[in-house]
Amino acid sequence: MENDKTQPILKAAEDLLAPFGLPAHRPAPNRLDVLVQSASLLDIVQRIIDTRWGYLSTITGLDHPGNVSRELGDRQWRQEQETSEDHERDGSIEIMYHFCNGAAILTLHVWVTYTNPGVPSIANLIPPAVLYEMELSEMFGVHVRNIPTDKEHLLLPDDWPQNVYPLRKSFTGLKETAKN
Repeated sequence: MENDKTQPILKAAEDLLAPFGLPAHRPAPNRLDVLVQSASLLDIVQRIIDTRWGYLSTITGLDHPGNVSRELGDRQWRQEQETSEDHERDGSIEIMYHFCNGAAILTLHVWVTYTNPGVPSIANLIPPAVLYEMELSEMFGVHVRNIPTDKEHLLLPDDWPQNVYPLRKSFTGLKETAKN
């Protein structure tokens, strides 16, 4: 029964994002995943807000070290955002912006490389997003441009070593980091 309620909601999400011509995939009956370029993120989030499609539930990150193209598996709908050799060699961070409308979930996927890990802040559009953006910055090393805060750390101690990101898969602990 819930599936019957979510289908028109997800169709509305597809319709509102159709002008952007984005790759989309439905991994489950109540979900719509959309691949977004970093440069389009603010316009797309603004469109979601303007149409009152739903609310931001959370922003999450996922580290993909090394050659991401080998890790795509059943996610072939994704297209590589970067084609540089750095992307292949160094890996990427997948940033997921999860919006909800009842049981329907719209996830915007943005990929950034380790060598260019920047996304624009959406906190000027959705103020509570600053907490999630600070987490992305501190835990994954994502540079969130124009984030409306003057704090360097929110979650990690002030004396945390620079360029050490505890949610990257390469993190083995501070003792190992100190040796390098």
